[in-house]
Amino acid sequence: PYIDPASLPGVVVCDRAIDLKGRWFAGVDAKNFVGINYFRNHEGGGHARFEFQAPASGRYDVRLWYLDSQIHSPRVPAIIHHAN
Repeated sequence: PYIDPASLPGVVVCDRAIDLKGRWFAGVDAKNFVGINYFRNHEGGGHARFEFQAPASGRYDVRLWYLDSQIHSPRVPAIIHHAN
């Protein structure tokens, strides 16, 4: 049910490199998530931080993969910070 991060091209940051604040729950029952599990927060007020070091200077595409369902909000903000 999950996608192995090693099978995807580029730098993949998933559930193993996440800093969670707030009350989050691990899930495994959905399909097509990246990593061993995914996390959900039904109460709001939390945040998830994925941090990584790019392998070299340059331009990168940043992509966010999320689970689309009736119980997941389509309005979750994604903020990207970079060195410059």
